[in-house]
Amino acid sequence: MGTTGIIFKRELAAYFSTPLAYVFIVIFLIMNGIATFDLGGFYQRGQADLQPFFNFHPWLYLFMIPALAMGLWADERKTGTIELLLTLPIQLHEAVIGKFLAAWTLSGSALLLTFPLWLTVNYLGEPDNGVILAAYIGSWLMAGGFLAIGSCMSALTRNAVIAFGGGFHGRTFMGMSLTGKVAPYKKGFGAMMPDVFHVPFPVDLHGISTKDALAGIEKLFKADLDPDRVAAIILEPVQGEGGFYPAPADLMRGLRKLCDAHGILLIADEVQTGFARTGTLFAMEGYDVPADITTLAKGLAGGLPLAALTGRAEVMDAAAPGGLGGTYGGNPLGIAAAHAVLDVIEEEDLCNRANELGSRLKQRLNAIRSRVPEMVDVRGPGFMIAAEFNTADGKAPNPEMTNAIRAEALSRGLVLLTCGVYGNVIRFLAPLTIPDDIFAEAMDILEASIDAVKGA
Repeated sequence: MGTTGIIFKRELAAYFSTPLAYVFIVIFLIMNGIATFDLGGFYQRGQADLQPFFNFHPWLYLFMIPALAMGLWADERKTGTIELLLTLPIQLHEAVIGKFLAAWTLSGSALLLTFPLWLTVNYLGEPDNGVILAAYIGSWLMAGGFLAIGSCMSALTRNAVIAFGGGFHGRTFMGMSLTGKVAPYKKGFGAMMPDVFHVPFPVDLHGISTKDALAGIEKLFKADLDPDRVAAIILEPVQGEGGFYPAPADLMRGLRKLCDAHGILLIADEVQTGFARTGTLFAMEGYDVPADITTLAKGLAGGLPLAALTGRAEVMDAAAPGGLGGTYGGNPLGIAAAHAVLDVIEEEDLCNRANELGSRLKQRLNAIRSRVPEMVDVRGPGFMIAAEFNTADGKAPNPEMTNAIRAEALSRGLVLLTCGVYGNVIRFLAPLTIPDDIFAEAMDILEASIDAVKGA
């Protein structure tokens, strides 16, 4: 066992064997049988699952209080035990325990583990047996760490997030959890992160108003979620993957008021809307309320990998140095590209260019819509435009026609993207620097494709 074995032998030399250890071992095994802890689920849920495990087993306090008292009494023995706590679980159960050790130790909740680990390590005759048993009991009893972590989370931080149906926020597990669309992003990936709640996004075409959306949040607060546990509400100013639905101004004002009332942060996901796409540098400039945090990427570096997180100073300074980062953070090439992008946006007046291109595209689409009843809506700010297709009677989404138009356009040399929860929206995201002749050619192909599908 290397160093670990040496630690055990040193500690064993200081103590003598006693049957008391075996009494506690039996107690642990009985408790383990009654309150089995699912390590697989624990690992899958990850750090977001910080609910006190002992809330469900209050009788365990009767055992843990004397354990804590005796652990505090252990002095030097306690220190030796914590050394073991920091080595054994990492070696034997790294995937499950290692990622949480620092938080538990710093929070002081490791003291809850001191006495049982001290007993099983120091009063067993064979170090190897002590290693296995201490690691086994420690890996299960780590649930007790939720007591301290849950208390810290309740007193100091919040861990719930509210997002909107149809929203898209990335492909990490947390990003997928926040995303309000199952296929293709969540399908087949199992359970999502806990404490993520979705409410309806206001879309007049779908019969959902701003009043309905805000009422959905209030209902959530009444039935399922204490607002004091909510860390943030996140939304895209214009939903991207969800169907290019702009957030109504009264929704933004209502969210700002609600967030201020409950101490919640408002996050604007401008990954797709930022950098002149909507006719202003950022889409939030079109609203009369600010966000607390803004996420940026995509257009920021003109296709090179770069993202940014901005926000109020007191929010951004809350993370410790090194707390926010990543492998590609501060990439020199990406940053140089971002400088060039910002220069081009200013020098070529791309905000106005976005409004000009969007206006021309809308005019062409509305002209087509006048003779294609299946095209029920044309919308979007700047050059972030979408056309939505329903059945001829206008009563149901028509993803079949939408996909047929996409396929027909592709066969004619035009790449289109579909989106929307029902897959019945075509979105237009051409570069803001597209030459006029190519833009005109693309609109001609689009119109011919729609006519071909309509006449088929």
